[in-house]
Amino acid sequence: MNILLDTHAFLWLRNAPEKIPEQVLAAYYDINNGIFLSVVSIWEMQIKHQESSTLHYRLVH
Repeated sequence: MNILLDTHAFLWLRNAPEKIPEQVLAAYYDINNGIFLSVVSIWEMQIKHQESSTLHYRLVH
């Protein structure tokens, strides 16, 4: 089975797997499944990172 992760699922799998249902975790860790992340998710994470960096810069300077 091929699985396309959305941005939140990807981040939760990496940082807070307790938020993911056991059935989903089992599918994620099954080596027979292909796991994919959209380029749009990479873009979204970059935007959020830039926003937080800009906010940090404004608060510090």
